[in-house]
Amino acid sequence: MQQEPKRDFKYMPAAFNRCVAGGGRVRTIKPKAGVYIHICYPKGGGSPVRGEVKHNKRIWKKKK
Repeated sequence: MQQEPKRDFKYMPAAFNRCVAGGGRVRTIKPKAGVYIHICYPKGGGSPVRGEVKHNKRIWKKKK
């Protein structure tokens, strides 16, 4: 039985995961404050593949 390879981007679209597994370069783009998108550029060239839009986590500090 084969084990599935460990992926850092487990909730990304299948095309994005194939791009990363094929050696593509992943860049992070921030279109606006509080939001970022991972984009994979394939190793041999071709059109970039976008991942999911993600939101930054807010850290709340307790007031004294």
